Amino acid sequence: MTFEILTFKPEMQEIVLGKIKDIAEFGAFINIGPVDGMIHISQTMDDFVSFSKDKTLTGKETKRILKVNDLCRARIIAVSFKDMLNPKLGLTMRQQGLGKLDWLKEEIEEKAPKKEEKESKEKEHKDKEHKEKKEHKK
Repeated sequence: MTFEILTFKPEMQEIVLGKIKDIAEFGAFINIGPVDGMIHISQTMDDFVSFSKDKTLTGKETKRILKVNDLCRARIIAVSFKDMLNPKLGLTMRQQGLGKLDWLKEEIEEKAPKKEEKESKEKEHKDKEHKEKKEHKK
């Protein structure tokens, strides 16, 4: 008889994808498969964060809201195996490319040039080239 076993050993600095399981005054609990981790309130976003009774964390300036069931990308910054059956993980979302997936999507869209802006710049470039060719022929 043979057995197969699937294991997961969280590593420091590893980036993980998870779902927010619960939110408390001090931070958020995130499920990353076989284990849960904790994101301290100060590590949820680059903003002053407040907790509300409806179990959300809200950024003062950005107005970003973190709630239960949000999908997030986080980095493991602390691992404790004192209790082998229940390892403790500390995570952060305060680095580039980390955070709620919706926030990351918004950031990408903000950085990408709008279609109209891109078309306008292309037209300006073509007009400039055309003008330079005309002047060169004179």
